[in-house]
Amino acid sequence: MKRLASVATVIVALVCVSVAFAHLCNNVYRTPDRLIVKPERPVSMVTQSEQVRVFVVNNFPVAINDVALSVKSDDVAVEASVTPESLDVLRPGQRTQFTVRIKVAEGAPAKKHRLLIGLAARQIGFEKMDEAPVPKLRALVAEATANPSARVLAAESLAKKDDPVGFQFLKEMAAKHSPDYRSRAIRALGRAGNRSTLTFLRGLLQERDGYLRGNALIALALAKAPATSLEAKLTDRDEFVKTCAKAALAYRGNTNYAQALKEATKNSDGYVQVAAAWGLAATGDKEAIDLLDKASGAGDDTKLRIFAGDMLISLPERQVESKTE
Repeated sequence: MKRLASVATVIVALVCVSVAFAHLCNNVYRTPDRLIVKPERPVSMVTQSEQVRVFVVNNFPVAINDVALSVKSDDVAVEASVTPESLDVLRPGQRTQFTVRIKVAEGAPAKKHRLLIGLAARQIGFEKMDEAPVPKLRALVAEATANPSARVLAAESLAKKDDPVGFQFLKEMAAKHSPDYRSRAIRALGRAGNRSTLTFLRGLLQERDGYLRGNALIALALAKAPATSLEAKLTDRDEFVKTCAKAALAYRGNTNYAQALKEATKNSDGYVQVAAAWGLAATGDKEAIDLLDKASGAGDDTKLRIFAGDMLISLPERQVESKTE
C-alpha cells in the first residue's frame, strides 16, 4: 500500500489522484480541501496519552478504495493506533471517522511530541501536490458546462483567498439555482469568512424558503456576524429557521439555548436535528457530534448528508477559534 504523510498547522492530507484517475487533477478536486482530514481538536503536537477522532470527507466525484489513516511520531516514546485499520470504500461525498489512540510512555520527558498524520489508498495511490493556482480555479468557475458542485467548490477556494471572482459566483449561485445548490453556495460564503458578505447574507433572511433562511443564519454565524443578526429569527414561523438561529448563536458562544437544542435533536425533521446538533456540537457536546457523524454517512437523502457533513467539518475551525478568543 502506498502511503504519504503530510503535516500542516491543522492536520490536512494534501493529495492528488495519480495516473489511474489523472483527469481529476484538471479540475477543482485537485485542491487540498477536496479530500478533508480533520481531527475533532488540534493534535499535531501532544503532551500526554489521549484519544481523538479524525474526520475524513471524500469530496472527489469517484469512490476511493482501501482507505487507511496513518499516524506516526518521530519520538520513540509515542505510540499511536488507528481504528478501523482501513475502510473498503469511501463513496463520493461520504464522511467517516477514524479513532486515534495516542500513548505517551511513562517517564517520557514532559514535552510536546510531534505527530505525522496522513491518508493512503491501495487501489489509487496518492502523490503530493501543490494547491491549484487562481487562474485554474477562475477558469473552472467560468466554465458554464462544468459540474455545478465543482464550480461551487472552486468559487469557495477562491473566496477563501479573497478573490472577487469567487465571491461573485457564490452570490450569483446563492441567488438563483435549485435550493440545494443555493444552500451550498450560501454556506460556502459563510465558510469564506469575509465580513464583506454579511450584508448579502442578511438579505437572504427574507427568502420565502425556510431552508434558505436557515442556511443564511448558519453562514452568518460562520462569518462572525453580530448576534443581533441571528436573534431576529428566533421567533421565525419555520421550526428549521428557529433552530438554526439558536444553533448559530450557540456556535458564536451563547449557551442559553442548549436545552432547546437538545430537545430539537429529537425532532422528526432530520434537518432540524442536524441544525440543532451543530449548535450543540460547537459547545463540545459529544452526543451531538455523533449525531452529525451518523447523519453525514448514512441515509438516502443526499442533500441532508451533505448538509450534515458541512456542519461537521465546520467544528474544528470553531474549536481553534475558541482557543484564540
